[in-house]
Amino acid sequence: NAEDFHTTYDTTCNFVWMEDFEDPSISIDSLSPSKVNILRTNPANNPEAFISSNSAYSGIITMTSDKNYFRLSTNVGLDEGFDLPRGNNPIFLEINYKCDAVFRVGVFSKYYNTVETNPLVNMNPSQEWNKIYINLKPIVNASVNALYFNIFFEGYASDALEETKIYFDNIKLITR
Repeated sequence: NAEDFHTTYDTTCNFVWMEDFEDPSISIDSLSPSKVNILRTNPANNPEAFISSNSAYSGIITMTSDKNYFRLSTNVGLDEGFDLPRGNNPIFLEINYKCDAVFRVGVFSKYYNTVETNPLVNMNPSQEWNKIYINLKPIVNASVNALYFNIFFEGYASDALEETKIYFDNIKLITR
């Protein structure tokens, strides 16, 4: 039975970044040429949100035929990012999500004069909440001279739907 399984984080885990959408201020912003932004579900405990004892809100992206593309990133406009460890240290991005259309998760590697876009995983449509752990260690280790990293999300509206919705919750960037 799924309710019988419980996991915990090792005491050596370092939570580099977390976004649970419980605070009205969201730490992910739209990035050009995005046509929509991410918002919080409304009201609290909306049945579409990921509801738990610690969660009354989720992030939601709503796209239509004229607002049909989103691109979101961490640290937009701040010219900074996450300093992630190279070597054997594990680096994972944990995400709860459900979605009406495929969306992509990736990493921007910032160098002195350039930003490298590294798409990593495409998420398929799912009407149920899912959790995924994305291993970022290979891309971080391959980006030897990168100064810092940012996480990005992007996707297009489904042509088959009047309104395409993508939900996020409990996003965590974790190292040890």
